[in-house]
Amino acid sequence: MVTQLKLSRLSLLGVFACLAIVSGCSDSSTSSVSSSTAPSATVSSSAAPKTEPSKPAQGNKINVNTAPIAELDKLELPGTKPSLSERIQGARPYKDAKDLVSKKAISEEELKLIENLITVGDVAATPSPAATTAANSKANSKKINVNTAPIAELDKLELPGTKPSLSERIQGARPYKDAKELVSKKAISEDELKLIENLITFEEK
Repeated sequence: MVTQLKLSRLSLLGVFACLAIVSGCSDSSTSSVSSSTAPSATVSSSAAPKTEPSKPAQGNKINVNTAPIAELDKLELPGTKPSLSERIQGARPYKDAKDLVSKKAISEEELKLIENLITVGDVAATPSPAATTAANSKANSKKINVNTAPIAELDKLELPGTKPSLSERIQGARPYKDAKELVSKKAISEDELKLIENLITFEEK
């Protein structure tokens, strides 16, 4: 009887010892798994930094209000129609990119092709061609008579923003009663008239 009790106690001790060993193994495996998964968290946190799409620098954009024809020619890309530069120059000035379309200088499709390449600059700070014309008219008190002036004199009216052969077109549609007739006779456009109206006269000599 005593022997059986001793054996039972030994059995119980053996069971407890096994449970302790199993528990220790389980703890060590859990800690090893967690430690082995730690680097993966570090790897995910050190993912490659996000890169934002690069935007054209403001200084590299072409100012459609002030750029010469040679500079505007760079905007004639595949998909744009010929004479894009002349059309842009002829309808100046522009308050914003949408003005290019509203003034019918270019189409909406052409604007989509070049809008990331252009700027209108600081319109308030940049003198418009009309302002330049007004300044010139004050400096030159003598206005040009569009009914009598020779070609050489009319050539002085070909300012930035007017199309080539302005003088020949004006001469070819003479005579004019007033400024509106320059447009109604299709000698010049309304935008061109705004640029030169302070420099011209229709008085008979």
